[in-house]
Amino acid sequence: LSPDDLTLRPLREPLILRNAEKDDIDYRETRATRRMRREVEAQNEAIMSVELGQGLPVPSRLRRIFNGDFGHGGRFYAEGGGWQTLTKAQRVRLRHNGELVIESDFRALHPTLAYAACGLTLRGDPYDIAGFPRPLVKIAFNLLLNSRGRNGARHGIAGKPEMADHLRGKDFGAVFRAAGGREIARHCPGYATEASREAERLIDALLARHAPIRDLFFTGIGPVLQKRDSDIAEAVMRDMRRHSVVVLPVHDSFICPASKADLLEDVMRERAREVGAACDCSRTSANLPQMFQGVEREWPDICPLPPSPFPSWRASSPRREGPCSTQYHKESN
Repeated sequence: LSPDDLTLRPLREPLILRNAEKDDIDYRETRATRRMRREVEAQNEAIMSVELGQGLPVPSRLRRIFNGDFGHGGRFYAEGGGWQTLTKAQRVRLRHNGELVIESDFRALHPTLAYAACGLTLRGDPYDIAGFPRPLVKIAFNLLLNSRGRNGARHGIAGKPEMADHLRGKDFGAVFRAAGGREIARHCPGYATEASREAERLIDALLARHAPIRDLFFTGIGPVLQKRDSDIAEAVMRDMRRHSVVVLPVHDSFICPASKADLLEDVMRERAREVGAACDCSRTSANLPQMFQGVEREWPDICPLPPSPFPSWRASSPRREGPCSTQYHKESN
């Protein structure tokens, strides 16, 4: 199956504004919205030149989605999920027009942006909290930025499968993921109290570790930081297109041909520095034998991809159209 064998649906409005209920809403057209739309359209045109291999033969086009207003959110989402629904292990086994790929992401981007918003520089690993696993700390940190109160943050942290992993082990965590929090609470009546107390302890530890920015916690600033990371993503994709390289975003990480990894990370660091975020990058690859490096385009498919998670009906399934998709936006005065 190749791109020529498929007929793509017409692209819906690529610049989306949603309300609190996550419904698409209309908005007034401005110079800023026109510029952002042109950027999405330029990236989508470039993406159509990329073949990703048997796991995902035709890349999905992007939509940029804002929440409430154009100062919140703004991340880039692939229509139908696309490569963004794959695990990282699956994504780095794709091909970019036949070449092996890597995925590079910013290390601790949101903590770095939060410190930068206070005129400070983040030192050390923000998720290194003694007695707690890093995945749980990362989730908790982001919940403290996104929540509007301590109670909501505590409830959110306590209800995460990573908390179940931490308290009762991976086997219990697997049951938690399969059954859901309500079922666990019904069959393990003491677990909810235990998780809530541990969440409180983690919140206290995070407030102590990040005392310089504690005033940002419980303010709901998370979507504002998402707008900043999405602006960085827009700039990274634009800069890479100028180098004739098409990268695929996964929020604050990017998939690109392995031969362009150093260039991508140089661009990422430079664009982050421009907003005061001195971030390093973390690179993930398929860890293929060194003897095969440099011959990616001729490399045989000795490492087959898992079955595609994109059934054939996905491309033609009906989608709900929002007002931005069906009417023209009013020009601002």
